[in-house]
Amino acid sequence: GEYGGVAGAVEEQLFDSEVEEEVETDRGQLDSSLGSGLGDSEGSFLVAVGEAPGYAAIHAPSDYIPAEEALEPPDGHLLLEHAYGFSGWARGNLLLTSTGELVYPTACLCVIANVRGRSASQRFFAGHTAPVCALALHPSGALVASAQGGTSPYSCVWNVGTSQTLATMPGMHSSAIVALAFSADGRLLASVGLDAAHTLALYDWEAQTMLAAASCGPELVCGCAFASDGSLATCGAGHLTLWTLVARYAEDDDGRVEAMALIGRSADLSQLRAPSILLCVAFTPRGACATGMASGELLLWENGSLTRSVRAQSGAVHALALLGGSLLCAGRATKVGVWSDELDQLGSYDLRAALDSLQDAWGKPLGASTASLSVRTLVMDAGGRIFVGTRASELFELIVNNGGGGEMLNALFVSKNSIFGRGAPVRSLRG
Repeated sequence: GEYGGVAGAVEEQLFDSEVEEEVETDRGQLDSSLGSGLGDSEGSFLVAVGEAPGYAAIHAPSDYIPAEEALEPPDGHLLLEHAYGFSGWARGNLLLTSTGELVYPTACLCVIANVRGRSASQRFFAGHTAPVCALALHPSGALVASAQGGTSPYSCVWNVGTSQTLATMPGMHSSAIVALAFSADGRLLASVGLDAAHTLALYDWEAQTMLAAASCGPELVCGCAFASDGSLATCGAGHLTLWTLVARYAEDDDGRVEAMALIGRSADLSQLRAPSILLCVAFTPRGACATGMASGELLLWENGSLTRSVRAQSGAVHALALLGGSLLCAGRATKVGVWSDELDQLGSYDLRAALDSLQDAWGKPLGASTASLSVRTLVMDAGGRIFVGTRASELFELIVNNGGGGEMLNALFVSKNSIFGRGAPVRSLRG
């Protein structure tokens, strides 16, 4: 229901049964996050397994007689050692920090995973009470913003090294927060909600103060990104808007006072084939706006006007990532594409061939499902490692060779079906 009028348009745009199933899965995941919380009724508690939380009631045995000491809390404490799962249904839910660690959500947790070497360790940020729906990396690479669903969602900014909360921004959004972005100078944090108006809020996060808010409109918003000049873009269903923060003045009893406002200017979408679903957005170093389409096109915009369109892949473009002057593009296709900031193709990496080479602990192929080939998020480091998160809640590491091809070295994490059903991955995050 939260997708509103865009549901039919998305299904028409993506025109095959497998992608329709993908859209339905996304809708279900978002709907479940809206109602997820902790302890909403006495006698029940939240059980979080992977990225799919559910409720279960625990009752005492009928012949149970509590001892007097049973009313006292135990002396011991449980410490979380390892978390299985990856919330692969959301876009942009994978970050690579300045220390080379991965950050990703599973249920209400943010996992900080050290994946260097042949073994891996985890730390955690546990500042959320509902499933984490969005992440953003501070320009320093040392801070992360995370946001949750639930009926009272909020976003946090926290230190990756210490897992300590630095700021909390509650109260503005009434439904799940589905997109986050830091400004280029790291001072501002933008968030977009899944409410009917798809509210955009802009914060001075260090002061924990909201500077301005605006409505993005009734249709689904899929992403947001800042340009280096401080302007902001939001994209979604029939939607690409460029926002600017401006000062406005009003009179009160003490004289003129200053207030801030977000002013939006819609891009010209008239050249796009309707219905136009823009799933992801990023700004190139020179300030051009790049967007990925549900129909497989990669678009380049200058001052709100379309300057170039290329057919990037056969399926929807869900993920864009910048590395230097290059743009990585992935989605529902068998390849990860590499493009210049002018949208000239520089190369590609074959995801299917790499996945087909993976074997479990018994030497049997893990296999590449349709969901495995639907990339929702990707990041790349300077050493040539591409980390890919898929709709199947799998996380892979792709090692890029000098010849322009790719080789899948490790399955960093696979979904619970793979772990408990088809056997162990080549290398899990547990090592």
